[in-house]
Amino acid sequence: MKVKIRLIVIMSVFGLALQSCKKIDRLKTDINFPAAYVINGESNSISVINIETNSVVETAEFHKGSWPHHIYSNSSKDKLVISLTGVDLSGGHAGHGGAAKSFLIVLNAVNFEVEGFLKTDAVAHNAIFMNSDQEIWLPQMTENGEIKILNSKSLKEISSIGVGNGPLEITVNSTGNFVFVANGEDNTISIIDVATKTVTKTINVGIEPVGAWPGSNNKMYVDCEVSKQIFEIDATTLEITDTINLAYTPAYVNYNSLTTELWVSDAQFGGIHTYELISNQWVENGFLPTGDNAHAITFNTLNDKAYVTNQNSATVSVIDAVLLTKIADVVVGNKPNGILIIE
Repeated sequence: MKVKIRLIVIMSVFGLALQSCKKIDRLKTDINFPAAYVINGESNSISVINIETNSVVETAEFHKGSWPHHIYSNSSKDKLVISLTGVDLSGGHAGHGGAAKSFLIVLNAVNFEVEGFLKTDAVAHNAIFMNSDQEIWLPQMTENGEIKILNSKSLKEISSIGVGNGPLEITVNSTGNFVFVANGEDNTISIIDVATKTVTKTINVGIEPVGAWPGSNNKMYVDCEVSKQIFEIDATTLEITDTINLAYTPAYVNYNSLTTELWVSDAQFGGIHTYELISNQWVENGFLPTGDNAHAITFNTLNDKAYVTNQNSATVSVIDAVLLTKIADVVVGNKPNGILIIE
């Protein structure tokens, strides 16, 4: 009996050790269908939606790290990179630097097998694959902000690039030659030449820029939370080409190439505003309520459907992008923010 008890204790300890090493739930079924990957900040999980049926197929929980934010894939769409920020960003992005426990995780996009995991030096709102997927670029939200460049396989640091204070989101333009960093505490955008890995220009924008979101029209759209503005930057000339003053707090911007409209999510009133280009200026032409604290916007490959995360409603709204009508609200985890579609 003593031997059996001892064996049970050893097995229990071993099981706890395995659980403590577990970073995220492995998927029960491989993803072999067009899917939306939804990051649930408060629930600390990823919901996988089959976009053909608008239903959640599976939800995987993180077991190390908390408050995951945006999600990006590599160019071949078989790997995912996610930052677990350690802080709740649903009420606003700035002012969350310092020593929060922030982690970076790289996953297999088909089954969520962990391919890399790293504790970061400071809060990182997101991370992106760069240079033929050989690197991961990671912003560090410090007073003297920097972008760390990591080997995408080993996650060892290769080099770093100094940017402005409190860098938030990092993005790359549609042609891949410039990286844009929103410096939330400087009210600037640092533009990095990818070939030389140096800051080639710094642009002043509004108060608390969150991200410079890329459009397929080779423009970048900067949402400024506090000043309630959108700044359009030409990704070729690196000049501001338009400024949109808003009556609400923006959360995300995306350009729809099918309808040639600009879509802006409204965190304050919970919906999507659409804009059309008239005489080289963006003019609002529609609004659709989606859910409380509307956040990220993405489109399917055809651009005829849009997907919007509603942080305080715990839903993803599926929208007919041509008719600007809601098709469905898919229930996901609490405080969904980032979303990625792989078809």
